[in-house]
Amino acid sequence: MDVAGTTAFRRLTFWYEKDLPTDAAEWCDMKIGDLVEVVAVPASLPSGMGTQALFEACVGRVFPIEGIENGLLELHVGEVVGEKNYMHSIWIEPECVRLRP
Repeated sequence: MDVAGTTAFRRLTFWYEKDLPTDAAEWCDMKIGDLVEVVAVPASLPSGMGTQALFEACVGRVFPIEGIENGLLELHVGEVVGEKNYMHSIWIEPECVRLRP
């Protein structure tokens, strides 16, 4: 019997996919205001404008989460380049940070 073709299976699959979380906050226990340490640079970054260097300079540093959107965490990182934190921000995957107590 082909279970994947049954109406019950299609309904169950639709229900399951519909309820999947789409935001980083639903996939992990992180929320705005939590402190996180950047532990890795994302594998794919846009080239140019010093993006790679900025992310690399953030590794090992601790920042509060300023925003959560589309599965990414927003961190204000201006201090890394000698400016006020809010002057520069990065959007990073939750897998690249570690929650700090």
